[in-house]
Amino acid sequence: MRNRRFALRPAHAVLLLTLGSGCVALQPDRPVLVLARDAETHKPITGAVVRVSYPPTGAPSGGPEASSGYTGADGVAHLWASPPEDAGVVVEAVNEGYLYETKSLPAEAARAIPRGRPLEMVDQRPPTVVLDMYTEPRPTVELVVPAGYRGLVKAEVRVHEDAWDGGPEAHWWESAAAKARGPLRQRLFRYDVGPSGVVEVTGPPLLQHDPDFRVRYADGTPTTWQATDSPLGFWRLRSEGDCQYLVVGTSDDYETLRRSGQASAAGTGP
Repeated sequence: MRNRRFALRPAHAVLLLTLGSGCVALQPDRPVLVLARDAETHKPITGAVVRVSYPPTGAPSGGPEASSGYTGADGVAHLWASPPEDAGVVVEAVNEGYLYETKSLPAEAARAIPRGRPLEMVDQRPPTVVLDMYTEPRPTVELVVPAGYRGLVKAEVRVHEDAWDGGPEAHWWESAAAKARGPLRQRLFRYDVGPSGVVEVTGPPLLQHDPDFRVRYADGTPTTWQATDSPLGFWRLRSEGDCQYLVVGTSDDYETLRRSGQASAAGTGP
């Protein structure tokens, strides 16, 4: 994948030779420096593919051309943006061994990026966008329900940008002042579900990456996905915004709730 701005224009060749290395701002586009770093260690990620694109606008021309490139040893990719007046930009990054990461800049923020001044070495600017990338695999959320519980479970996912202190059971956390991220590469997060069937799943931004959900009983009664290996199981019923709805119980319990379209969490309890 090649950045469209990587192609050297003949008129600029002599000037670049006299000025040496660096990005010389001689065009109206806005320079976008994207830093890709490991979300847990904050070390720069080298060789990530980074792309700046635009939401569909419906314009006959199809909108501005995307800009893409690779991050260097400092984790920074030097790209360009031509945001439309009424639209922002989308910045995304992929790299082997990491989860896909994206960030959207609204129109106002995109237009606030200063255009390059004549002869400015724009590659010396601080990063415009920082993408914190998590290593694979995707996270798993384990919900622990009371013994004998059957019915709907409503999991409200709440992402917190501050410290994450996972602890041995991934039960959560101290204060933002602690600034403790917990064990590196933690991918299992466990939460206790009360008799109401409603649980708040609060955790780090990693939980935005479509976590796998699984359910177990507090007394150790076996439960499997869609009750394939045990009489009791769990099913993912639907998603609504930040809420995930799961059914715990028998296949008949699942079919009953699926057909009823029930929206509130109310299990039969132990």
